[in-house]
Amino acid sequence: MTRIPVVILAALLCCSLPAGVWAQGCLPGMPSVGCQPCDPWAAANCNCCVDGKLGWLGYNRGLVFGMDPTGLPVTLGSGPFPYCRQQVPVEGMWVGASLGRCCEPPCPCCLTLQASWLLPSNKQGSGGEQDPQYPTYNDPVGFLLRTWDPNIQWYTLEAYASRSGCCRCADFSLVGGFRYDSFSTKMSNFSLDPYGVGGPTDEGELCLSTYIPYVGAEACWGCVKVGAIGSPYVPGTIQFRETFSRIGERLEATGNYRNAYFLETFAEVRGQVQVGAVCPVCLSAFAMYSILHAVGDLNVSVSSAFPSVANSSQGYTWGTDRQTWIAGGKAVIGFNCPL
Repeated sequence: MTRIPVVILAALLCCSLPAGVWAQGCLPGMPSVGCQPCDPWAAANCNCCVDGKLGWLGYNRGLVFGMDPTGLPVTLGSGPFPYCRQQVPVEGMWVGASLGRCCEPPCPCCLTLQASWLLPSNKQGSGGEQDPQYPTYNDPVGFLLRTWDPNIQWYTLEAYASRSGCCRCADFSLVGGFRYDSFSTKMSNFSLDPYGVGGPTDEGELCLSTYIPYVGAEACWGCVKVGAIGSPYVPGTIQFRETFSRIGERLEATGNYRNAYFLETFAEVRGQVQVGAVCPVCLSAFAMYSILHAVGDLNVSVSSAFPSVANSSQGYTWGTDRQTWIAGGKAVIGFNCPL
């Protein structure tokens, strides 16, 4: 499976270096390597661009979610619920699209609207695993050590401004924007847990809504672009639900981000195809690496389907960590926008 992103990136890199540009070098003063800077505004009548992206999203650390009680834990079944930890493998085909509009010279500022979504492979997830990086979430007897099938839905909506344009390559430019990140997974087909509390008909759901204001910078050398964006302050909300059908009880947890940070780095190699006097088409290969880490407070409650069983509620702390990468290709077309 690890060979798939490498093969895709290599193929897209070859495709991004069309035959018509093999004679031009990539970096000033260096020999020809078959690419050239891509500038959809090279023609005077181009002030907008639209692009499409396709790549493979993999993970260094899919999505880890865990919570601990701040006092006495809530009661689940006939005993306490001391902690909860879920690990969600996140990978699949990643699709993105954006529309950019640049101001006329001498103002080089550009505004871009962007969206992305994941077509997940939905590998089996697990709960209650041991992890030395999260010692407080470990349970020596393996309480609720179960596997389950996920149904992941992940999309982002984004708007950002850049000094040099959405496709134009300058030596250095600043970037600032806002991203809405919606990640959720439904859980089903649970395995039995060692204590007989949960069973295969259980249902669960984990939802993270993240609001990311960010700043960053990018630099270009010929056909190569590198950059990074990030934020030390990331607000958001979290919801976790799980129904334990064998005992007729339901656990619900809601809370907010208290401390969180976001970091994303990216690199791109691109070339262009020029058709007559029309705006050029840019083809490129790219790679991105993203980190989202957050901690916060939760209100956890357990309700029962049986009137004779008392409901319970307690405060918990929680933490989540997601580290993913994307390797793929992008096509950008410049055009004239009258607005």
